[in-house]
Amino acid sequence: MLVVKDAIRMQQHIAQNAGHIIELDAQVDDRIPLYGDYGRLLQMLVTVLDNAIKFSASREPIRMLVNIDLNICTITISNRGNRYPSKGSASYI
Repeated sequence: MLVVKDAIRMQQHIAQNAGHIIELDAQVDDRIPLYGDYGRLLQMLVTVLDNAIKFSASREPIRMLVNIDLNICTITISNRGNRYPSKGSASYI
């Protein structure tokens, strides 16, 4: 869970500057370990949060749900907004 909170902490300022808040709904105990490469997990979560911030509608929250069921951790990041721009459009990165 520490990696999830660290990713949010790293992106919170960027989200606030863009007019968004990041909401965490963690339906797990903070003490439950999440095994894996901390650096890679953090990189992936920060990247997905960054995309959610970029493509969220103005003033819409970004929600992060963490759930564990049968020893499987699921992290869902959701936002309301535009889909990724299509290749060749003016806003394509």
